[in-house]
Amino acid sequence: MLEGFLSYLSDEKLFNRQDSLLVAVSGGVDSMVLLDILWHSGFQVMAAHVNHGLRGAESDADQYLVVDYCSSRSIPFEVMAVMPDTWQKSGNFQEMARDLRYEWLQSLCQKHGYRYILTAHHRDDAVETFFMNLTRGAGLHGLKGIHTTMANIVRPMLHLSRQEIRHYAAEHKVPYREDSSNLSPKYVRNRIRNEVLPLLQDVDPRIRTGITHTMANLTADSELLDYLVSQWADIHIITDAERMTLALHELPPGEIGVNLMFHVLRPFGFNHAQAREICHSTKVAGAVFMSQSHRALADRGKLDIVPVKTDGGGSGSIPIHPPIVLSLGRARFEVEYREIQGMPDFEKNTQYLAVNDPADTFEARLWQPGDRICPYGMGGKSKKVQDVLTDRKMSLFEKQQTYVILSGGKLVAIPGICIDESRKINQNTDKIIVIRQLPNH
Repeated sequence: MLEGFLSYLSDEKLFNRQDSLLVAVSGGVDSMVLLDILWHSGFQVMAAHVNHGLRGAESDADQYLVVDYCSSRSIPFEVMAVMPDTWQKSGNFQEMARDLRYEWLQSLCQKHGYRYILTAHHRDDAVETFFMNLTRGAGLHGLKGIHTTMANIVRPMLHLSRQEIRHYAAEHKVPYREDSSNLSPKYVRNRIRNEVLPLLQDVDPRIRTGITHTMANLTADSELLDYLVSQWADIHIITDAERMTLALHELPPGEIGVNLMFHVLRPFGFNHAQAREICHSTKVAGAVFMSQSHRALADRGKLDIVPVKTDGGGSGSIPIHPPIVLSLGRARFEVEYREIQGMPDFEKNTQYLAVNDPADTFEARLWQPGDRICPYGMGGKSKKVQDVLTDRKMSLFEKQQTYVILSGGKLVAIPGICIDESRKINQNTDKIIVIRQLPNH
C-alpha cells in the first residue's frame, strides 16, 4: 500500500518531499494512517488536532493519542481545544465544526508557512458523499464526489478503501481510536455507511466500485460542460478591466437558459436561484444580486458582473438607490422610498427606516466582526451583530451570507432581522425606506 500511495502522489502530482504539509489528525484510523505513512516516507509534516469537547473523556483520549504519537516521533503538532458551550443548540453541528476546523487549519498554514493542508478522506468517504448529495438533489458538480485538491487542501488517500487503510493500520501497528459517534444513526452519513450501503452491497457486491466509476464519468462530463460553457462565455460576454457584460436576450429560452446562466455565474459564487431570478428580470430596472465576491446588476436586458472589491463602495459595499431589488446572500429584498403622513400600516416581512436627512445615502455589505447595532425595542442598548445572529440560531453558513445596511458609515439595519433604534419612525417622520423581503424562486 505504501508503494501505491507514493505512486499515486507522483502520478497525480499532488505534492513532493520539498513541500511542507499540515495534516489534519482526528485520532481515528484514517488520519493516523495518513500521518504514519507520511512520517515513514520522510515528508515534512506537522499534525493538527481539534478537540471538539463534545464527548468528554473520549474527546480528551483522542487528543492524548495524537499528542503521544507525535511526541514519540518528534513530529511537530498543534492542538485546539473547543469549549462545549461554543456550539449552538440548533443548526448543522457537522457544518459548523467543519468550518471551524478549516478556518483554524488555514491560520496554522499562514502562521507556520506550510504549503498544503492534508485530510484523510478516502474512497468510501467519496461514495458516502455521493449518496448524501444524491438525496439532496445535487447537480452534476455535486455528484462528482470529493475533490482530490481544492486550493491548498489535498486529499491524497481518495484512491484507497477503508478496508485497505485498516489493513495497513493492523500490519504496521498504527494506534488509533474509534469515534463512538460514527455509530450514531442521527447522522445521515452514518446511516448511509452502516445501513444503506450494506443493503446495496447485498444486492450487488460491486456497488462501491460501480459508484466510483460513475463519479469518474460524472467528473469527465463536468469538465466537458465547463469547457463548453467557457466557449459560450468567450463569445457572448464582453470583458474589460472592471466588469463583465452579458446581453440576457442571447441566452437560450427556458430551463436551458437558466442552467447556462447558473454555470456561467457559478465561478463567481452565485447560486441556481439567483441565476433563475436574473433570467426572469429582463424587464426589471436595477435588480442587484450579490455573492460573497461579486455583484451582478440586471438592468434593461443587460447583466453587469463586477468584483465587489473594485466596486467603489469600500469594504465590499454597494450603493443602494431605491427603488431596487437586492439579492443579498440567500435572501431577496425590494427597497423603496415612501412619503408618509403619520404612522404607516405595517406589513409582514417588511422593515421601515426613517430617513432622518434628505441627504441620507445607503449602502449594503456583508457584516464584519466588530459591527454593532442598537436593535429597535432595546432602549438604545448596543449589541454585536454576531450576537444578534447567534440569538436567532443561525448556522455559520447563514451568518456568512448575512448583509447589513449602513448610512453615513453607521449600521442602520440587518435586512429581515432588525433596524437600529436611531431609525425608528414616529408621528413626525415624513419619509421612510421600506425593505420588503421577497420569496426566493
